[in-house]
Amino acid sequence: MKYLVIAEKPSVARSISKVIGAYKHEDGYLEGGDCVVSWCLGHLAEYENTGEGADISQRVSWARQLSDKDVKMLVKSEFYTFSNTWDLY
Repeated sequence: MKYLVIAEKPSVARSISKVIGAYKHEDGYLEGGDCVVSWCLGHLAEYENTGEGADISQRVSWARQLSDKDVKMLVKSEFYTFSNTWDLY
C-alpha cells in the first residue's frame, strides 16, 4: 500500500519528495516505492485564521473553513503510518 502526501505547492512537494524518496516525475505528482507526493495550488482550507486576511467574506465560494471536528479527523496518527515516532497530540 502506498501513502499520499499532499503539499501546498509544487516547490514544497519537490522538497518533501527528496526526503521520502519520491523521485519518479509524473503528470501532477511524484512517485516513489511506497509513496506519492502531489500538490495543490492556493489555499483550499483554513482553520482558525486570524490577523490580516482573516476576513472570509472575500473568499471564493469553494473555500473551506475547517471545524474542530474536521481537524480532529484529519490529524490522526493513522494517516502517518510510515512513521510511528510522530507525536501529533
